[in-house]
Amino acid sequence: MRFALVVVALLTLALLATSLTGLGASSAPPSARALEARLLAPCCFGGTLDTHDSELSRVLRREIEERVGRGESPAAIELNIVERYGPQVRAMPRAGAFLGLTVAVMAMIVVAGLGLLRVVLRWQRLARPEVETVARVAARDAYDERLDAELATFD
Repeated sequence: MRFALVVVALLTLALLATSLTGLGASSAPPSARALEARLLAPCCFGGTLDTHDSELSRVLRREIEERVGRGESPAAIELNIVERYGPQVRAMPRAGAFLGLTVAVMAMIVVAGLGLLRVVLRWQRLARPEVETVARVAARDAYDERLDAELATFD
């Protein structure tokens, strides 16, 4: 019963949160809002255009919305703004920028996995009892015989 109440409460909160986020939504087309979220405000590079509140960011938002409204592609608008303000205006670098990092992380995961496999195999090998060979058991020398004779005197 408690579980059902918790689920209902969480769903209610989620619906309330999504309805509240839609209250302040701009009337800009989705492609314009997406572009505004991908570009930093060139005045200080302190926030994206969609959230920054400066005169320049308001002017750029209006420009983006007008250009998208006229049918210009968001990619062309982004390219134009990057040409005007430089590549640092992008909030995220191009898609290929993280390729090297991705390869390095994957290589580290593989190396860690191989190291873990080596440790597990070593633990398994050490956990197995040593099997004495027949030659080792059969190899008795004079000291063994003498020790057995001395022990027999104590019986």
